[in-house]
Order: sequence, then structure tokens, then C-alpha cells
Amino acid sequence: MSPGRPRGRQLLRRRWVVLLVPTALALLVVPRVAGSPGSSAAQATDPFTVEVSKTTDLVSGETIEVNFRTSAGSIVHPGTRSDVYTCALQGADSYVKADFSDGTCVPLGVRLQEADVSQDSDHFYRFPDSGAEQGRRGIAILRPGVGTGNWRRAGVDFSLTCGPANPCRLVYDLFVQTGSADAVEYIRGGPELSYRPVEGVAGCEGSTADAVTSTMPDRLQEAWLAWTRDFCGRASSPPPTTSFFQPEGDALRHFAAGDYDLGYSAVGYRPGFQPETERPMVPVPIGLNAVVIAAGGGYTVGDGSWPQDLPRPHAQFRLTNQEAAVLFGQSQASLVFNDQYVNEMLANNPEIPASLYLFNSNVSAPVALTGAQSTTFFATMQFDTLAGDQWTNIDGSDRGVESDFNHADPVHDASFLSLKTGRPDLARLAYSQRYSQGTFYVLTDLATANALGLTVVSMPNAAGEWITPTPETLAAAVPQMVAQEDGTLLPNPQATAGYPLTFVEYAMAPAEPLVDANCTARTGSEDLLHGWLDYVTTDGQDQLTGGDGLVPLTPQLRDAAATAREAVGATPNECATPPPPTNPPPTTPPGNGVIPSNSLGPGGEFGSGPFTGSGSSGANGGSATPTQEATAETAAEALEAAQDDGVDLPGLSGIRAINQLMPPAALLAVAGLTTAVALATAGYPVPASVRRLPRQAGATARRLRRGGRRGSGG
Repeated sequence: MSPGRPRGRQLLRRRWVVLLVPTALALLVVPRVAGSPGSSAAQATDPFTVEVSKTTDLVSGETIEVNFRTSAGSIVHPGTRSDVYTCALQGADSYVKADFSDGTCVPLGVRLQEADVSQDSDHFYRFPDSGAEQGRRGIAILRPGVGTGNWRRAGVDFSLTCGPANPCRLVYDLFVQTGSADAVEYIRGGPELSYRPVEGVAGCEGSTADAVTSTMPDRLQEAWLAWTRDFCGRASSPPPTTSFFQPEGDALRHFAAGDYDLGYSAVGYRPGFQPETERPMVPVPIGLNAVVIAAGGGYTVGDGSWPQDLPRPHAQFRLTNQEAAVLFGQSQASLVFNDQYVNEMLANNPEIPASLYLFNSNVSAPVALTGAQSTTFFATMQFDTLAGDQWTNIDGSDRGVESDFNHADPVHDASFLSLKTGRPDLARLAYSQRYSQGTFYVLTDLATANALGLTVVSMPNAAGEWITPTPETLAAAVPQMVAQEDGTLLPNPQATAGYPLTFVEYAMAPAEPLVDANCTARTGSEDLLHGWLDYVTTDGQDQLTGGDGLVPLTPQLRDAAATAREAVGATPNECATPPPPTNPPPTTPPGNGVIPSNSLGPGGEFGSGPFTGSGSSGANGGSATPTQEATAETAAEALEAAQDDGVDLPGLSGIRAINQLMPPAALLAVAGLTTAVALATAGYPVPASVRRLPRQAGATARRLRRGGRRGSGG
């Protein structure tokens, strides 16, 4: 395609703080080329391709990457910024330059969804000429929002809506230079963006009155959605089950009370998850998962392998059990301002250039979920077993195994541990801060970490070997797991094979047949229940082979699932009509239009679950303050019950994180002063390592200046 009419323009050359400020403007002649894209958002003759990491089933604020690569002999033009926009859907070959300013496309800086901190347009960060990419690649980071953006330009009001009923399209404004010729501008329509429906499940039509009602922790939402879509496609039928997402302890409690036909959990009835009444249930294994610590954020790279003005996310990260125990049991300051731990962390993570990247100023405390969660239970059991001396409160008080961070004794200080009420709250933070400067830490599960794009941390097993959770290491851990009387398997912190925090996800199915309030057998629902359990433990395992969610059952667990299925509904029902629940969940949870948050009720409507505690949608998030303080008596009772059940049970604590950013030395000093004030205000002694920070910051600044002069001179 021949270029269009040349147009002169003056552009201020862009430089960052580490470069010299230009003293003149560069005059660039940029021909513009408009036209239709091919399947890769470019015509076959275009000297570039564009790839988008995800374009379908998008949830509001979800992070996606857009990679722009030029052909050999061409480069991403260094003097003119290339951009990507979210635009109203129209023909891919119909976009022109004016669309970026006339309301067709979302301008840079305008959000379609403020609550989810969406980023609907961005510029491409150029890879340096000195690196392996040789200036031929640019990367843009988007967080497509579901909602309506409003803006005003030149006295005119504009708006654009994107969502399940309003698909939009990515459009590129790219500048490519071939050889020594002038830069050429290409305007190309990219892929259509489609969004996860607020009601129903994509690929499933209609509903049935016999649908099995179920409740589960929201770490299972990707697996449940994948299974439901595949089941509907195979049977050409409505969804056989509905789902309601809530904290794991609440899910078990509501299942036990008869509020739902089916529950999901990694633990049975045990201390910390004990319902008032124990409904007879059969644990049917459905997949493998793992407790993980996930790292978000990144660090500046100066070797040419990544754009200098975009923090590079961690490709890998390592933490010892002792470091993890200090991080989540004491405070982040106790970890990253302790010379012993810092030196060890930098040695184990050599790609991190300096200690200042071990914390993040936007997320000032490690993050976990409130409510009774098996992830909390299993992680603290590991800390207590393998790092008991470090698993203490910041004042040195011993901790133990705990199921709910929000009900710990000793209490977790809200400034030392940021508790999120559920997946939507956690997702906002993870998506918006994924490419921020410095590291933040999240205690979660493998499926959630992968879904949110976080880096899964490797940890040592009891033999001291570094283990990364993978399908292979999860499967290898199963033979050493600890069998419980109720038929469930629990992680074994002392395991020397596989990833030690591997756990089994179970469908907690009713042992008795399903009946209605009049004690009449619900035969239609019973058939759907058995069909569903048979599917998810056999053919449905194929939906877990992608390596980024739950892991398929091992042959041993498949056999166990087949045996368990035979016991579902096999116990005679005494048919005593249960009293109505004292606090029944909503029958039609309200939709929230954000992330598939906490429920998928009748018809598949996502909405809010019956959460307790508080959480903020800000960058730092909100901490759920303890709603009930554990007493010595209740702690002793829980410990005794856990020991009787073959599980050690202790208490918990709180955490504080300090962080910093760009000018490293200045922020290091700020972080130290902030830490000192926080500790002193809370009544804790200020560590000597923190008191030394201002002096260390000055020394760091001097070294940076000397290094900068040497670098500029070389």
C-alpha cells in the first residue's frame, strides 16, 4: 500500500528522569497509512504484527498485554509515540485519525470503569535498541473496563460504553521506520473485545427448575465456569448447577444448614470450619490446587531487555518458610529491613537489582483473604511446623495454626496485614498494581494467582529443596498427604516429595437424597447432581489441563472419586423437615457488573456474597479489622479439638509493609521514617536497622550519583 500525503509535525522528544532533557524539538515527517487489518491486526504487506494476550470473556479491569513487533529491517519509531485505544465497534478498516479525538475512542487517561481502575487506552513502551529486541518491539498494558466513560473535549461532551451488550474494538495508531526512511503512521483496527456476561454463562442457554444449587469459595470460579460451559455444550442443556461464591467457612456452614444442595471446600467439618449442625456429606475429589505466596509488581531493568520506563514483572521469585512466616506473621518491615533476611532474599533472587524493589509503596502490607479459608489454615500449619521460631507476632508472641486471619490471637494489626473480602477486592489490587514498581505479596491459591497474572513464589520443602507449584509437583505431593477420618486429605508440611502446600479440592455432596420441604424426593435434581459429579471427575478433568488453574486428579484420586460418587445420596433420608435457616442467603443475588464476584445465582447472575468485614477498592485496599477477638478459652478449645483431629492449630498475627519507588534513595528514606512512625505509634520498639535507614539512603544516593556519572561517561 502506498503511503498517504506527508504531513509535517513537531514533536517533543520524550525522555525520562534518567536521561538528559533535550534542548530542541525534532521535526519529523510522518506519512500516514490507513487501511484494514488482517487476522493479526495488520495487512499482509504491513511491516509489523500485533498480538493481544486476551480478547474474550474479559472481566472489568483485567490486565491484558498488547505486543507490537516490527519485521526485520523496521523498528518501532523512537521519536513518535505509538498508541492503542478502546473504540466503539465498527468495521475494522473504517477507523481514521479523527476517531481518536471525536468520541469514537476512549482518550488516554479516561476510564470506562473507575471502581476497577480500568485502563482503556495506553501508549506502547518501546524496547531499547541495545537489547535483543533491537527496537523492534513495543508493549502496551490495558485493563479493559466494563462501563461508561465520559469526557469533555473542546467544549463537547463525549461518552462510550463497553460491556457484554456493547462489544468494543482495539484500534492501533502505530509509527514504524524502515531503514533510513521517514516514519510511517499506520492506523489499524484490532480485535473485537467481548466481556463475561453479568447474567448467565456464555454457551449455556436457559435454566431448569431442577438445577442443583451450590456454594463455594471464589477460587473455584474459573473451574466451575469451564466445566459448566463444556457440560452445556456436550448435553445441549441449561446449566445443571448454580453457584454462589463466599468465604469457604461460610460455604460449608450454609451447605451444612441445608441452604444449598452442594458445597465445595478443601476441608471437612473441623475446628475453624465447624458448622452448628453437621449435615451428612461425602467429599468427592474434583481437582488439585495449592496454597501459594504470589508476588506482584516488578523492578526497573537497565540491560536493554525491557523498556526502562515500565517495571518488569517478576519471572520468578523465591521465599524461604522463615521469610514467609516473618512476612505474614510479624510485618513486612520486620522482613525487608532486616539485613539477614534482605541479603538472603537478594541472593535467592539475583535478578532483583536492589533491596528497594522488595517492597512496593502502592501496596503497603502483604495481602490475604478474610474469613475462614483453607489457604489460611494450610499456610499457617506449614509456618508453624517448619518456621515456628519466626511464626510469631511482632512482639514475639507465639502464633499457631489459624483458619481465619480476622479472628487471630494474637490479633493481626490492620496496618501489617491487608485483608480482602473476596476475589473482586483482591483482583482490583492485583490488576492495577501488576506493573507497579516494587514487590507486593499475596497469600492465595495457585488457581487464583494464575488467573490474576501474579508470579507464583517457589518455596523449600522439608528437605530444603526449592519447589515451584506445577502440575507435576502437585501430583507428586499426593501420596504423602495426610488422610483424615472424614475421607479428606490434608497437606503434609513434612513431605519431601512434590510441592508441600498441595491440597485437594472437594465437592461436599449430600450423603442423603435431595428432598423438598415436604420431604418429597427431588429426583430431577438428584439425577443432575450425579450427572454433574460424574462429569467433573471424568471427562471434565480435560478442562483442567491448561496448567493455569486447578490441576487434574491423579489416578489414585480418580479412583477415590469414583468410590465417593457411589456414596452420594445412598444414606436413607430420615426426612425430618429442617427449620428455615436463621440467616438465609439471598435467593437472587444482585448483579454488580464488575468481576464475576461472589455469586452465580438463578440464571447465572453474578453478584455479592454474604461477606463480613470491610475492604477498600483503593490501590492499597482496605484491611478488615477483627470482628471478634479470640479468647484464651476458645483458643485452647480449638487447639484441643484440632489435636484430637490430628491437626496442630495455633494463632495468628499482623503485618506491615513499607515500600518505595522511583527515586530509590529518597523513597528508601521515606519508607524508613514511615516505618519508624508506625511502629512507635503502635507501641513497638523501632529496630536499629530501621533507624539506620536515613543514613543508608544518603549513602545509596551518593553511590547512585557516582554510578550515574560513570554510566554517562561510558
